[in-house]
Amino acid sequence: MLNSARGTPDPPQARPSGMKWLSAGLIFVNFSTVCGLILGMAANGLGQPVAVASLLLGAVAAIFTYLRTSDPKTKIDILDSAEPEVKLPSDEDLDRVMAFFEKMWRRLVAMVQKMQKEIDGK
Repeated sequence: MLNSARGTPDPPQARPSGMKWLSAGLIFVNFSTVCGLILGMAANGLGQPVAVASLLLGAVAAIFTYLRTSDPKTKIDILDSAEPEVKLPSDEDLDRVMAFFEKMWRRLVAMVQKMQKEIDGK
C-alpha cells in the first residue's frame, strides 16, 4: 500500500494483517457449528431459534477473537526488543469476560428450556 500523503510505501507494521480476520472467521464457523449441534441435541432438533442462537454465539466468539488476537511482531521488532513483553489480562478483565459468558450461558439455557417446554406442550 502507498502512503498517499508522501507517495511512499507504508512500513510493514502499518499494514493490516489478514490473520486476525482469518482466525475470527474460523472461530465463527467452528463455534457456530458446534453450538448448533449441541443446542440441536438439547432441543430435540435444529429449528430456526436454535440456528439463530448458534449464529449469535458464533458471532460473539468471533468478535471476541478478533479483538483479542494480536498481530505477530516482525523479525526486526523481535531483534530490536531487549526483553520479550508478555501482557496478561488483569483479574478484572477475566472477571468481566467470565461474567459475560455466564450471563450468555444462562440466557441460552433459559431459551433452550423454553423451547423444550413449547415442544413438549404441542
